[in-house]
Amino acid sequence: FNTNKYVIADGLHRLSILLFKNIFKEEIPLKYLKIKNNNCFYFVIYEHGIQYKNDICKEIENANIRIDETYNTELPTSKFKEFIMDIYPDTNKKHIIDKNKYIIKNSKNKEKVKACIILVSISKWNVMDKKCKEIELVKRKIRNLYNPKFEDINKQHHPLEKGVSHNHVIHSIDHPDEFISIYNILYSYKKFIL
Repeated sequence: FNTNKYVIADGLHRLSILLFKNIFKEEIPLKYLKIKNNNCFYFVIYEHGIQYKNDICKEIENANIRIDETYNTELPTSKFKEFIMDIYPDTNKKHIIDKNKYIIKNSKNKEKVKACIILVSISKWNVMDKKCKEIELVKRKIRNLYNPKFEDINKQHHPLEKGVSHNHVIHSIDHPDEFISIYNILYSYKKFIL
């Protein structure tokens, strides 16, 4: 965390030979690496939250979460639903679609859909309901501030405040074990990164 770098602990000589012999020409396939990490997470800001991106990033940093990289994307509508499915580690596709109906529905009438991927890390984190407490609390705060609101100010969708809809402006992973998938997502959608 302090150096903000991955360090190859074992296999450096083998990796160097594979690179030298041009077996890997562009990038090292992640399937050959066992990346151990215990403090990396990512957020995704959806298009209806992009206008608040700077404020959202301030909230993240104010929670003592370091922003390591940001990737602004502009996806064709035809790719957006696929992107949603890829960023969720959950394999229950129906659950993912139900959870993201608002975002998917709003993207259908657009030519392109914006999203911002934010890679973050935390020096030390705590567990809350099998999730990273620090990530979960800042995500709830951001959703309470920027999610679209219900017409009925007394309607509540826990754990959000009254009047705040479940149409999330931000998504995050819950545990660092889910982080590695972001590299495949960034590679798959690299031509849409601005």
